[in-house]
Amino acid sequence: MDRFNLVPNVLLPYGMKNEVNYIFCDIPAMLKLACGDTKFNEMFTFVDVGLVAMICIFLILMSYMYIVSTILRIRSIEGRHRAFSTCAAHIIVVMTCYVPLAFNYMRPGAQDLLSKVVAIFYSTLTPFLNPVIYTLRNKEMKDAMLKLRERKPQ
Repeated sequence: MDRFNLVPNVLLPYGMKNEVNYIFCDIPAMLKLACGDTKFNEMFTFVDVGLVAMICIFLILMSYMYIVSTILRIRSIEGRHRAFSTCAAHIIVVMTCYVPLAFNYMRPGAQDLLSKVVAIFYSTLTPFLNPVIYTLRNKEMKDAMLKLRERKPQ
């Protein structure tokens, strides 16, 4: 929970039920435990997370517009290819992080099985994929993987 969501959520009345029916203690899961009206809190979370996500996505898009314009000025085709390859890896990592988060937080009050699967994806799979994606960009790693694939089974 971030600071901005903490205060309104702590001020909610909570009853005796204290079991979070989710994979971790997240804002929407906590709101399900509240006894009072949570419409304001759900909307506050929606706006807070939505605003932060939109600002981040906007800044990333602006950065990539600048990066692409710079890459297009590179004279060699090999240099352009390498630069676009690096950008593609970064975009994959960013999208595996932001898309599931936006999916879960932009649906106020949704706590279904799909939300749990998506939460597992962005809390465990994304941190696992990040080093894998960047490792596969390493030439030595690519060469080692090709050697493993070409090796004949005994």
